[in-house]
Amino acid sequence: MAYSKEHKNADTSSSMMLHKIEEFKGGSCFMEKNDDLARLLAMIAEDPSAFLCLAPNDIPELLEVSIFAEESLRQVAYKIASELVKTFNDKSLREFLGYKSSAMKRNKLEDILSEFLFDVSHAMFAWEETEEDVIHDIALSSDFPRRLMTSLKSRKKVESKVRDILFDSKELQKIGGFDCYSLLPHALSVRRLRQRGISWKEFASTKEGRKMF
Repeated sequence: MAYSKEHKNADTSSSMMLHKIEEFKGGSCFMEKNDDLARLLAMIAEDPSAFLCLAPNDIPELLEVSIFAEESLRQVAYKIASELVKTFNDKSLREFLGYKSSAMKRNKLEDILSEFLFDVSHAMFAWEETEEDVIHDIALSSDFPRRLMTSLKSRKKVESKVRDILFDSKELQKIGGFDCYSLLPHALSVRRLRQRGISWKEFASTKEGRKMF
């Protein structure tokens, strides 16, 4: 059968990709180490067709990729948190996190902070996704314009529903609760202010803003 130029190019590309994968696998046990997985994912990100060249046994399980991705993000979160508190002395950092004992090492304090910020960021993402669905459902059942959902009373109703859907009491406690001084409500307020074009300074002068401060 005569191949077209496109077919020949595709075959050449596939052969090169197979060669790269075989070279990547080398003589070691494939997919046993995180750095192997990182390199494979980087290769697929660079050229998605690489995924099609993998043998079934070489394709990483979705769970394995998810665990690796989360662990990588947690490591990045730790580096970010460490930079954020670089100018804090150990005593100030302990007090900020609510620890009185001086026995806790700084790297442990930074680890606690980064884990907390990471968990809150996860909660924030889940909140944004769930909030859209809740607002949509309330608007349909209540038969009133979506713009009215911006009122404080309506927003509290939405927040209560989203909170009940996403968290039990233990999960909510893990991310610092949902009080006026908790991080998640602050993060949600910042997002709403950006959406409405209101500065943090303007918000701080309102009744709700003063309460949060």
